[in-house]
Amino acid sequence: MMNQEQRLELVTKGTVEIIQPAELQRVLEQKKKPRAYWGFECSGKQPS
Repeated sequence: MMNQEQRLELVTKGTVEIIQPAELQRVLEQKKKPRAYWGFECSGKQPS
């Protein structure tokens, strides 16, 4: 079983931004199997 630090590392792996880190920690503390929405934003330069 993973500890709290390991769970946080797993769910943040490969992310660039977490909007509410404190809320994420609270959810991981309170829920054994939390669910999340991973959004995707196309931003940046368009190919020529």
